[in-house]
Amino acid sequence: MKIDNIRNILENAHIIQNEETYYQFAGLKYNPAIIQEISKLKIQGCRLFLKSFDTPRELFLSSIESLAEDKTKSLERELHEIRNKKLVDKRYRIDDNYVNWSNWRQFNAIETNHNYRKNVFDCFIEKTELIKPVIEKRFNKIRNIYEYDGRMNPLHGYLESEGVSYYKLKEFVENLANSTSKLFNERLVALSNKIFDRNPEYYDDFYYFRNRVFKDISDEFAKANPISTIIKTLRDLGMNVKKISFDSEDRKNKYPSPICFFIHIPSDIRILYREESPYFDFQGCFHESGHAMHATSIDPSLEYEKNTIFQWELTKSFNLLGKTN
Repeated sequence: MKIDNIRNILENAHIIQNEETYYQFAGLKYNPAIIQEISKLKIQGCRLFLKSFDTPRELFLSSIESLAEDKTKSLERELHEIRNKKLVDKRYRIDDNYVNWSNWRQFNAIETNHNYRKNVFDCFIEKTELIKPVIEKRFNKIRNIYEYDGRMNPLHGYLESEGVSYYKLKEFVENLANSTSKLFNERLVALSNKIFDRNPEYYDDFYYFRNRVFKDISDEFAKANPISTIIKTLRDLGMNVKKISFDSEDRKNKYPSPICFFIHIPSDIRILYREESPYFDFQGCFHESGHAMHATSIDPSLEYEKNTIFQWELTKSFNLLGKTN
């Protein structure tokens, strides 16, 4: 089989699977069987490539990554279901739904009773035993796939894709930690005492704390709509906003974090987020729009592995849009 035929199989399968996964993450009706069957098709396409080719290297690395992802789709779906249906605290509600993994961020953004937040946090920590074996099984399977099919481990695949050595990455992480940990802890204690009149507790998680830190400016952000604002910004930058859609509806099983789906690069890019607080609705919307800017700027004539597979350091550079507004 010609390599271009394999590219076509993988690209078309990628589009179909992405769209169905989007529906899943959006909390809409989706068909798990489609995701699973398309995963089988992608596995076949990757196997065909690996059997006959070892270049281009980008396609080799993406084929290993795709095998790892698609051969563990059932475990990914199981994890998604457990988080929504079993990581639940029925003592508390947000709107008409019990607090679960998917609406925890929204709960912490508005709940002011420290005991309630502590109870939910403790409940979820206890229930992590439900997801621990699924995560371990998936990670072990991914590691085995990389070792068998790629003669490498997942970290080596990532490092090669990013063009950085293990030692450079280790040095960067260690320097970052050594340079910031003391200052971070000092500022954390200072801010907690300023805002809460006490030292931080273990259940003062990231989502609760950051909303309280920026609460004093939330009213200003509440006066504007993040979607219309980012659309105007993108138009001012000369971007084609017709290629990008936004979904901010609050659905029961919708993914809790803002996320951008590259359904069909560069023509169909979709952004999901759930309203959390005025400031972070803006930040999340702008951040994901940075990904969308990247995807809609890609030349559609490029080969599959060049228009679909990115260096994360490059994709994150576009997200400066979400950090400067």
